[in-house]
Amino acid sequence: MNFFPLASAAGMTVGLAVCALIVGLALAMFFAVWESAKWRPVAWAGSALVTILRGLPEILVVLFIYFGSSQLLLTLSDGFTINLGFVQIPVQMDIENFDVSPFLCGVIALSLLYAAYASQTLRGALKAVPVGQWESGQALGLSKSAIFFRLVMPQMWRHALPGLGNQWLVLLKDTRAGQFD
Repeated sequence: MNFFPLASAAGMTVGLAVCALIVGLALAMFFAVWESAKWRPVAWAGSALVTILRGLPEILVVLFIYFGSSQLLLTLSDGFTINLGFVQIPVQMDIENFDVSPFLCGVIALSLLYAAYASQTLRGALKAVPVGQWESGQALGLSKSAIFFRLVMPQMWRHALPGLGNQWLVLLKDTRAGQFD
């Protein structure tokens, strides 16, 4: 019995999931900060993007990234003009290879999906840390970044890890949508 195809598929699944996890966590932190912005229109824009990503089916996002990226490359190669009324800016790039990597498209799509869900977990975990922790850091004379990284963030991860672990399992199962090979 030949187990090589099964081992190869398992390696592809784990590789895709780990890459999407790393990129997705970075995006999730960005989305969580974006949604927690003090200026309400900025926070609403972040919430709208996250809500849209969470509402779309996974396969639709994967297919949109895969086929949309090749269409974007084709459009950039053919060229187009940005018309600002008083000035026109021609945009054209010399692109010879229109083949997009299915693995890279899968990582991008799954990272966006993971980030949308994980940002809610991180935002909730940040709000779960009592405000008194920020105040105690200020009383000690720490800077805002030192308060965040030394006092708040370790407590935030304690609240976030169970939810992120569950979302890791969902991400691992969602890799089936991102395997085109």
